[in-house]
Amino acid sequence: MKPVILGNGRCIQSDTTISGYKVPKGTHIVFPHYVLSNEERYFPSPHEYVPERWLRENDIAGKDQYPIKAMNQFDKRHSSDEISRTCDRTVVSDVCRKQKEIGIHPFASLPFGFGRRMCVGKRFAEVELQLLLARIFQKYNVLWRHPELTYSVTPTYIPNESLKFTLNKRNE
Repeated sequence: MKPVILGNGRCIQSDTTISGYKVPKGTHIVFPHYVLSNEERYFPSPHEYVPERWLRENDIAGKDQYPIKAMNQFDKRHSSDEISRTCDRTVVSDVCRKQKEIGIHPFASLPFGFGRRMCVGKRFAEVELQLLLARIFQKYNVLWRHPELTYSVTPTYIPNESLKFTLNKRNE
């Protein structure tokens, strides 16, 4: 999984102990999002694209029903193996089952930070994104059938290539 930012930093305000290590006041520490989001103990199969892992159980209508539909059309740019691997519902079910078993640690993913200094726009950004995606998915079937992106490491992760989606208008 690729986090939005490298990590969150903090300056320790008083001498403390973290996981058995004494950390003196004034030490700058970083919460590394990329490292944590790729830890199997927190996120099963972290390199698999499975957005369903973030759904709560009551967001899934049935045991084998997921809101994101598998690609069912053959695309000549990719082999049928690549397409089926991308959309393998067995992988999705397995990852979701494992994620449910271990849960999501409250500090394993904090894209907006945490505590008194967390992003004040968190709720606004989440609602805005939900509304935008709902409108897009309401009007279009959205497909992504391109190789994995490479990224430049800056304060945020930026893909080196353009994002290429195929949008097909839905029948109304």
